Amino acid sequence: MIIETTGLAEPAPVLRLFERTDIRSAFALDGVVTVVDGMHLQQSLAEVTACLEQLIYADLIMINKADLLVDQRLSVLEKEIRQINPLATVERAQFGQIDLPLVLEMGGATGGKGIESLHPTDPDSHSHDEGIKAIGLEAKGNVNLEALDYWLGDLVRRREANVLRMKGMIAVQEDERSFVFNGVRDIVDVKPDRLWGEQKRVCKLVFIGRGLDRRVLQQGLDSCMANPSEEITEYRPTQTPSC
Repeated sequence: MIIETTGLAEPAPVLRLFERTDIRSAFALDGVVTVVDGMHLQQSLAEVTACLEQLIYADLIMINKADLLVDQRLSVLEKEIRQINPLATVERAQFGQIDLPLVLEMGGATGGKGIESLHPTDPDSHSHDEGIKAIGLEAKGNVNLEALDYWLGDLVRRREANVLRMKGMIAVQEDERSFVFNGVRDIVDVKPDRLWGEQKRVCKLVFIGRGLDRRVLQQGLDSCMANPSEEITEYRPTQTPSC
């Protein structure tokens, strides 16, 4: 089922519907698609608040009217979009046309694509709204799931830090599976993903929001690790090329 909202709709209230027991028992949210007008994106961001939120909550962002823009301009637009939302896949489109599997088989909101779906972002990159940051973190080893759950719950309830989106992959103590989580404000969905196998176990998280402090977030993640490593680095997800 595809739900098409109005052009000025705020995504968060719609996404919250999928947390209702009666809806969740029948439907699983596969992803959120945002179509932007490549010719007028900057103007829309300046004039319409919902435009920014639609980009932040998207799992797939289509830049429409790509045929009317030169490659250099398209590259600038893609960079600006990824500064707003480094978690989304960005695709170019003409007349709103795109390969259907990209839309119907995303697995983005449910975490099916795992960490490979994340795009690189510069540390503390700022979006069009200077108050919004995208921050990526990494900690090697296993996480204490109970501690992580408490920390994330406390984080989304803080007034000084407004977390709009979060996504990541975690290694859980005494479990051979990796887990992918996706969060929209105070709603967090965690699902098992692939087996770790011979890969090094690592926890990678990306946060998008206002009032975020990298040092505080890193300390919070470190405190949740079951076997913390001294080697903690900034997380820059592997880039997935856009078409």
